[in-house]
Amino acid sequence: QNLVKNHSSGAISFQLQNSNGEPQTAWEDMTFNLITSSETGEFSLDRQNWAKTSQVVIPSGAGQATFYYKDSSQGKPVIGIKETPDRGWIEASQQLNVAAEGQFFEISVISPQVAGRAFTAQITAKDDEGNIDRSYSGTLDIYPKYINPAIASRVFTPSDANGFSEGVLNLVLTYPDCGLIQLAAQDRNDATKKGISGQVLFVPAKFMVTTDGVQQIVSKPFSLSVTALDDNDQATPNYLGPATLVPIAINPAAVSGGSLTPVTLETVDFQNGTAQASASYDRWGTVDIEAHDSASPAQKGLIEGVFFGPAGLSLSLEAPPDRDFYYAGETIQATLSVLDANKRPLSNFVGPVSVLATPELPLPEVFQFTEADGGQKPILFSASSAGNYTLKAQASAYNLSVETQPFKVKQATIEVLSSVAPVGTTEVEIQIIDESGKRITAENKLMVQILFTEEDPNNSLILSSPGKPILFRNGLA
Repeated sequence: QNLVKNHSSGAISFQLQNSNGEPQTAWEDMTFNLITSSETGEFSLDRQNWAKTSQVVIPSGAGQATFYYKDSSQGKPVIGIKETPDRGWIEASQQLNVAAEGQFFEISVISPQVAGRAFTAQITAKDDEGNIDRSYSGTLDIYPKYINPAIASRVFTPSDANGFSEGVLNLVLTYPDCGLIQLAAQDRNDATKKGISGQVLFVPAKFMVTTDGVQQIVSKPFSLSVTALDDNDQATPNYLGPATLVPIAINPAAVSGGSLTPVTLETVDFQNGTAQASASYDRWGTVDIEAHDSASPAQKGLIEGVFFGPAGLSLSLEAPPDRDFYYAGETIQATLSVLDANKRPLSNFVGPVSVLATPELPLPEVFQFTEADGGQKPILFSASSAGNYTLKAQASAYNLSVETQPFKVKQATIEVLSSVAPVGTTEVEIQIIDESGKRITAENKLMVQILFTEEDPNNSLILSSPGKPILFRNGLA
């Protein structure tokens, strides 16, 4: 409202609402503190019989209350309403304009409003004393005064009005844009007769969210576009944000720790009501991507069914100790991983990956990943014969495959070189040979335990270190 110094405002009402702006009813008598930023402002519950107060009560079963305000100082005080005791509710506030001289029209509009949606402004004609001019019957030109952004081009519909009754006009208007504005009125035939409302915030009715495709790769940047729309699905070029982006898990229905970046689209991101962003999401599965106004979460929109799949596979072998081959019968460990675009295991991946060995090895044909695997599965196997082998993993649903470098398997045999020795102390040499009879000189880690049997069991054989493991050096022990 616009006020004159030392004159009471019109009735100021406040309403209980839920987080979606829907009216609510008090379940008990509720007390509210009346607050003003002006040191000279005061409140009353009766305009005619002014009695200064700092509180107002919404009785049980009611949903709103009314009070009046006046101020002895010119300025733009902000008044507010806060429940007592504190229940953690959002405080209601409104800026008033206290002028040194009266305005011919008092204009009351509730803030915020939704762009493109009809709302009602009450315009009251005033005489020189600040009382209702019940005889006024002129025509008004209606126009916006832009505050933030300060430059705009959209206008009210209608842009003029008449039909005052007893000095009051309840005018239904629409404004097809976002931003902070004031509603101004001027008599068409007398430019000195003007009025202006308090500041009114217009928020989007909804958002349109689009991407460069509904098939995306986990952790790989993709193009995301968010446009603020009015109630008629038209862009609102003055929307400045901020808007919040939220991934809504669809399949799987619950996702732990997933994040969509960026989280917020700031003012600098919006041009003509649209923000273009490079976004990424770090979990596997299908999500809806929602955008909502950060201050008014009920104003929202989304794109449905964006699927994020793996970027690749990894299949690695654990290297044998100090050699470039494995022995037949030796346990070999491989790790199969499903990766995102940053080559990290996809922690919540679920699905089959097939593994094929050439030549054939005793492996399951399909490894079924669950969320508990964290995107990685160990594979344990062994080869029963010598040869050069490869492993190939495939995720056919994503057209992904990976193949190991060929790895060598040798058939090893331990051979006793000394078959005859004189009676007495002697040394026995043992070597390890491959399938072609060649000593495996790369072997320096293998330890064996020497066992013996006597052809004539007369206990004539004595080992210097019975049961002690023997270490091969260059394939010889």
